[in-house]
Amino acid sequence: MREGIFDSITNTMKSFTQLQSHLQKIFVYLKRYKKVAILAMVFVVLKEGAVLFEPYIYKEIIEVFERFYNGVMTRDETIRRSIVLVLGFISAQGVVIVANTLMLRTVNKLDASIMRDAANDFVAKVLNLSFRFHSDRKTGKMAKEFARGVNAIEIFLDATTFNLLPLTIRLSVIFVVFFVVDWPLALVLFVMVATFYSFTIVSSIYMQKRRMKANKLDDESSHKAMDALMNAEVVKYFQQEHDEIQSFKKVRQEWKKTKQNEWDGWTWISSALIGINIISVTTILSIVILRLLSGDLGLSDFVMVITYLTLMVGLLWDFQHFFREIHEAFTDLTAFFHYYDQENEIKDDVSSESLNVEKGEIRFEHVTFGYNDENKKGKTVLRDVSFTVPAGASVAFVGPSGVGKSTIIKLLYRFYDPRQGRILIDGQDVSQVKQQSLREALGIVPQETALFNDTVAYNIAYGQKTVDMDAVREAAQLAHVDQFISRLPQGYETIVGERGVKLSGGEKQRISIVRAFMRDAPILILDEATSSLDSAAEHEIQVALQGLMKGRTTLIIAHRLSTIMNADLIIVLNDGGIEQQGTHDELLKHGGLYNKLWELQAGGYIE
Repeated sequence: MREGIFDSITNTMKSFTQLQSHLQKIFVYLKRYKKVAILAMVFVVLKEGAVLFEPYIYKEIIEVFERFYNGVMTRDETIRRSIVLVLGFISAQGVVIVANTLMLRTVNKLDASIMRDAANDFVAKVLNLSFRFHSDRKTGKMAKEFARGVNAIEIFLDATTFNLLPLTIRLSVIFVVFFVVDWPLALVLFVMVATFYSFTIVSSIYMQKRRMKANKLDDESSHKAMDALMNAEVVKYFQQEHDEIQSFKKVRQEWKKTKQNEWDGWTWISSALIGINIISVTTILSIVILRLLSGDLGLSDFVMVITYLTLMVGLLWDFQHFFREIHEAFTDLTAFFHYYDQENEIKDDVSSESLNVEKGEIRFEHVTFGYNDENKKGKTVLRDVSFTVPAGASVAFVGPSGVGKSTIIKLLYRFYDPRQGRILIDGQDVSQVKQQSLREALGIVPQETALFNDTVAYNIAYGQKTVDMDAVREAAQLAHVDQFISRLPQGYETIVGERGVKLSGGEKQRISIVRAFMRDAPILILDEATSSLDSAAEHEIQVALQGLMKGRTTLIIAHRLSTIMNADLIIVLNDGGIEQQGTHDELLKHGGLYNKLWELQAGGYIE
């Protein structure tokens, strides 16, 4: 029992802490548009002021006619006062219409601006997170959390503007009016609102777990769907359409049960709140009728109190709906802002300067590295590795799969930092220079070519500030792929499809090679650069690459040893370290692992 109470208190405190954190983040955006936010609040106050003025007009109209019927006021005076009151009512309605219109326009501008900024900041934050974060993330889950989070900001702002702020204003004014008219009314109103709010807050905390469970299942199903759709070709190869569909249906069925359970919970909560409202309103009505019968309240006061009560109850009904949306938005914002709180593993120091590449010498000094998990444990891939790539030289890395060849490239790009040792380019530690300047100095033809769902020209020029078609064509000609591109349906304007699905593996690799020509970086990295090409195309591209490599420091990763025979230096990796290094002829002469791999391949490919 005590543990349950303690857990409830802990969860409540945690929820309020999270709410405070969310409000602080939203307030940062509001500060950017302070004038617009203040203007929106002014229009809300004007509208509510006009709305709250109406019951007073009703009261005055009734009093005017009571005086007339009682012979206290003349017919002409009654007409004159009635005209003034009607004009006042019309003016109040006019203020409501104008203020509401301006409020909507202002809030629309505020919502759109903050939603845009939040989306921009989310994408900027996530894209700038370390490579380790992106290797662990689930795209479908993150996409759903992104969409829900941006939508939650709109819900939160709208609920505040259209319900919470107006309700606060109305309750404040009505409480004062009730206190002046008859203080027991104010007391009942206070108890009613306190009970209503307390029950709503406590029940929403209880419902948060259901919402989070439903979101988790929704994210899981989205990830499953996206994973299957992105790998539709593999699904069809293995005839797994039925299994993938059934797997998706199973998760959605669990989501359906959880979501229905959540909605049923809100139904019971809504019914309880209706009961609180009915009891409270009935109590207030009873007090007012008794005061009316005893003569303590006049008919005009009765009409004013009832009208104010109607205004308040109407907003309280809306509050049930808005608070449910706010609660759901709160849960969605927790997942959304979680990304804002992610620490970037790889950061530039405040004192970091831009990398200055004059020669292009690369040095690894006693580098040790392993891919850690969350507990900082993991297999050591490289152990005390040291080597030098002379400026302008070509150095190839070979060895069995999983020995750290691609890891060397990731460390050079500073996707990760080594556990020990350091990496230098022209004597500059890559961990001490700005990441942007480091990566600007590197050009790569990766093992797996990633293309965007855009034109061939866009993909070739990716990374350039502008798409210069003359430069694109020149790079394609230098890479000997201009003829291949010209045979595509729309040439350079051909849409390649999502992840380049409309192109073959070889065609995608050709575009990747042209990118390297466009990049024109002082350091070139070729990671299985021709693995997807046929023999004839490979020979043609190798000639082009030799021209690109001239005068550049080049790192080559290859399983096909015939492609790196002319490298200035070949480094053989095995079991976390360097087993051999030398030229092709030297390594064959001395025997060892390289000679064994060469004999196994006979010009072929290492499995």
